[in-house]
Amino acid sequence: KSFIDHSFNLPVNSYVTRLALKMKLSSLTTMLMVGLLCGVAHGNEAVEIVPELTTGRKNKKVKSSSSSSSSFSSSKSGKKKKDTSASPSTSPSVSPSSSPSMSPSASPSNIPSSSPSSSPSSSPGASPSASPSISPSAFPSSSPSAFPSSNPSASPSASRPSASPSTSPSTSPSTSPSTSPSSIPSASPSGSPSPTSSASPSYIPSTLETPYNSNGFSGQGNMFDVKAKKDLLIERFDIHAKGEDTSTIYVYTKSGSYSGSEFVSVDWTHIHTEAYTSQGKNNKTALSVFTSPVEIKSGEIQSFYVRSDSAVWYTTCGPYGYLVVDNGDLQFFEGVGVKGASATFCDRAECLYNRIWNGVIDYKLV
Repeated sequence: KSFIDHSFNLPVNSYVTRLALKMKLSSLTTMLMVGLLCGVAHGNEAVEIVPELTTGRKNKKVKSSSSSSSSFSSSKSGKKKKDTSASPSTSPSVSPSSSPSMSPSASPSNIPSSSPSSSPSSSPGASPSASPSISPSAFPSSSPSAFPSSNPSASPSASRPSASPSTSPSTSPSTSPSTSPSSIPSASPSGSPSPTSSASPSYIPSTLETPYNSNGFSGQGNMFDVKAKKDLLIERFDIHAKGEDTSTIYVYTKSGSYSGSEFVSVDWTHIHTEAYTSQGKNNKTALSVFTSPVEIKSGEIQSFYVRSDSAVWYTTCGPYGYLVVDNGDLQFFEGVGVKGASATFCDRAECLYNRIWNGVIDYKLV
């Protein structure tokens, strides 16, 4: 006991000392045992053991510190648990993660993920995704998609139409008409008319028809008068051509009655020449529309001279100046027949009075 007290120069528990002496331990073993127990008892304080042995060995220093205790406790605690981040990183990773983060990153990743996210990113990626997102983006992409969407866009593209039309038309019509017309008409009419009229609309002209009842008289042509009861345009004639051959017809006109101008060719204006094929007796042979229709004002008289290189049928009638037809728009009067194969205008031997021209007059009210 006195040896240990002297060697350590510190108070030692008397119980430990007596135990060491009773067990006849060597001096070195006793020092180590006491040092260890004292180190545990004093906690973080170092205990310096400096034995003075008669054996002549060099002095040694042994220290016990909190590092040993800490290492010992750490080895007992087992494997350390891996930390997980509660929020995404501020910059994207070089390669995508195997599973998506709980919340989106502030900026898109350089490489797209293997599967699309459940909601779109705040800004578009540099290149389109391999498959569309589950919900549409807030703004359109700068370039079109490879395949059309299942639903139409809310509004048409602002800049220009698509480079090529769709392979199949839309199932429902557009809400407003196109700015330019289509190259082919639609299968069914539109609900409302077009804002501008067509270049050449169709119409049914008004007509005045004289009797087709030739009583066997014919000649090269007829002169006759008409009087307008409304403003109108004379546009074309049907004639009662004789035979079934091909010939040529000439049409002349003048303001006022033919009477007094039967023999004066300079009084007449040539307005139409046409080759025709006769449709035979009691049938109409149609002529084409005059290049310059003849305008007649209400109350005015206009006369016509219709002559063929072959022959036309006409009808004999009653007194001179007889009113043959009045349809409310136009009045038609009897005239003269012109005979002779070489006749151009009448001479006294070839001009036959009280003859009715057989034909149809097409006109339009203006």
